[in-house]
Amino acid sequence: AKGVLFVQSHPAVQPGEAHQSWLEQKAADGWTYGTVKDEAAKTHPCILPFDQLPANQQTKDILFIAIVRALSH
Repeated sequence: AKGVLFVQSHPAVQPGEAHQSWLEQKAADGWTYGTVKDEAAKTHPCILPFDQLPANQQTKDILFIAIVRALSH
């Protein structure tokens, strides 16, 4: 939900900027990098700079933004 609202309020956002916003929110909530997502330990493998994410994760972010934009019109 926060990601949708962020894209809606920043219609020209680029995937790296949206990812940075997600990173900042995760950090504020106490999450850190970990090789696996673990909600109890608050670790996540995508807590990396956008350009260091695996290609499939970068594509997921690009598609997410495109879908939010398409459904927001």
